[in-house]
Amino acid sequence: MKNLSIIVPIYNKGNVLETSLVSLCRSLPKKTEILLIDDFSSDQSASIAKRLAKEDERIRSLSHSRNLGVSSTRNLGMREAKGEYIGFFDADDTVSSSFYEQLLDTAFSRMRHPDVVVGDFVLVKGEERSSDSQTLFSSVLPIGFQRKKYLKQETRSCCNKIYRRSFLEGKYFPAFLEEDFYFHCWVAKEVHSLMENREAKYFYHLENREQSLLGQSYPFDFCSSFLDGSSWLSQKFGTQSSLAKTMHSLQREMWISELYSVFNWNISHQEKCRLIGSVLQYCSIKDPSFSIPRSLASYYDVSFSYDGSSEVENLRLLENKVKMLTSKYPKRNF
Repeated sequence: MKNLSIIVPIYNKGNVLETSLVSLCRSLPKKTEILLIDDFSSDQSASIAKRLAKEDERIRSLSHSRNLGVSSTRNLGMREAKGEYIGFFDADDTVSSSFYEQLLDTAFSRMRHPDVVVGDFVLVKGEERSSDSQTLFSSVLPIGFQRKKYLKQETRSCCNKIYRRSFLEGKYFPAFLEEDFYFHCWVAKEVHSLMENREAKYFYHLENREQSLLGQSYPFDFCSSFLDGSSWLSQKFGTQSSLAKTMHSLQREMWISELYSVFNWNISHQEKCRLIGSVLQYCSIKDPSFSIPRSLASYYDVSFSYDGSSEVENLRLLENKVKMLTSKYPKRNF
């Protein structure tokens, strides 16, 4: 059995793919498989992946027959992976020269074989690099405390970690925005053993995200995903436990932060308020249990006239209103 499988979703990354994969390959031990999964790219990404698979026996090249998104791509990788541990790597990032070696060494030290091993997560923009990672775990802390600390303080990205494959059985990335966050919640809920090695560095390149997920319509897609995600969290983890309450609180904070980012848009203040108010209205109609955040209550657009004869029609009208207001700002990257 191979010790490690690395899953690399690819979508239109031809301009940075080889540079990133050189960084990846040099950090990997021999007993590794690399799953390059092309999500129906329209550039040269698929051909680059196939060529690299011929040049390196560790690489397997897979592809989708249509564009399904990063969640479906990672889920396919988890089904195909054969390693004892699984890692995720974004095709526009890099890692330190011994990143995976260090994480594996930690995983196999003292034969502990933890569910998750965490490395450092470093944001990179040009020459600037920043990390706010801190020591999270201690063998003297009960696992319940470790879970909550992991959920609240550890980065939500799956890419600076390796996971024991048997631990991931039955788990998946949900098919809505911020999939990393929901996967992170699932891991926090069920993890039994955690270790970390902050000397291992994963470099998240902000400058390479400029063309990511073009064509998404913000904030309508984001608010729809917020409702889907809230329902998913409730169904899977409930709402009463301390950990579940923390999950819901973090999700709500994340969503409110995204809505407030509208105030950075180059549109009039009146349009910003109308846009936020319309999103809040959409959420309150779509989900009767939704409550308007106190910090956003003043933007609630009570003047919106419901011209539709049904709830479905009113939702359609609100959706069109949000998309009309959104069209005045360039497409949002997620």
